[in-house]
Order: sequence, then structure tokens, then C-alpha cells
Amino acid sequence: MFEREPITAGELMDKQFLPKPVIVEGMLPAGTYILAGTPKIGKSFLMTQLCWSVAEGTPFLELATRKSTVLYLALEDTQERLQSRLARMFGADWSGSEFHLLFQINQQGDALIQQFQDFILTHPDMRLIVIDTLQRVRESDGSSYSYSHDYETIMPLKTFADAYDVTLIVVHHTRKNADEDNLFNQISGTNGLRLFRARVWQ
Repeated sequence: MFEREPITAGELMDKQFLPKPVIVEGMLPAGTYILAGTPKIGKSFLMTQLCWSVAEGTPFLELATRKSTVLYLALEDTQERLQSRLARMFGADWSGSEFHLLFQINQQGDALIQQFQDFILTHPDMRLIVIDTLQRVRESDGSSYSYSHDYETIMPLKTFADAYDVTLIVVHHTRKNADEDNLFNQISGTNGLRLFRARVWQ
């Protein structure tokens, strides 16, 4: 027997589901996303703008946002550099009380998910997490990356985002010298990552 009883298609059609929260109107409902682009193209600047806009409840790229608590894992930045970026982009006349920052973590895999769960328990209105970058939260066993490794890296993040109706964005890189016509094939890694919603920034 299955651990969970199957349901019929008729039972499924009778179910009513609440709409997913949307963090940026017309752009970002709850779910897991990969933002991929070449190094130094401005991915971190874009994510800083997104996080600030959501935390302050101001438009992002002229689209309305849902004001929410934000957690930004700026794992390739220093505090001084991000402070300078925020000041240049937004000045200093704002509170920043809903914009939470982490610059270093030691947890990966299930331990990282537990940290997210602990954070959302104390910040129940959190609706946006940005991880910058994927490489900093990968678990490594010393072997080369594979489909299964990529899948096992991203799947717990997706499960968490779906369970808590959070928008979770993972910043990643595109492959060097990629000349693929299909933008999604330019994402560094295997199809274990490309299965998930992705945005490729050129």
C-alpha cells in the first residue's frame, strides 16, 4: 500500500485552493526561482532593489509590491560594500526595519531550511528570501556536481517555499562561453536546476 492514499481526478477537481500570494504584481508569486546571469552584470544590484522595494512597500520596476519582511543572504558581499550600495541606490531616509541581512552562514541543506523555518516563526509576515549565491549554500561531498546533486540542492528550497507561501530567489551564474539559443540551457549546472522556474539575465 502507498503511504498516502491516491485521490481521484474528480476529488482533485472538487478541491478549492487559495491563490498564491504575489510579492510583485504581474511578476513574482510565491514559489522558487533561479535568477541566472554572467558575473558582474548586476544581479546583486537587482536583488538589492527588489528586497528594498518589498521591505519598504514601494514599486519594483514600476510594478506594485506587497510590503513584507525580507531576508537577503548577501553571501558574496561585505557589510561595508552593501551599506555603500544601499546608500547610493536609496539614500538614507528609510527605516530598513523589515529588510534583514545575512552575510555569512555555516548551515547548508536541512540545517539551512531549519534556520529559515526558525526565522519565519519569529517573522510570520516574511514573504521574500533571496540567496546570493547558490554556490554558497551548496552541500559538497567532494565529487563533481551531477543532476541528482543539483536536484537535491534546490528541492528542499522549493519544498520550504511551497509550504510557507514564500517567494524564494536563488542567484546563480550562466555557463561561460555559452552560445545556446535556449537561454535556460545557459544556466550553469544540470537540468536538475533548470527544472525550476528560472530567469536568465543577459
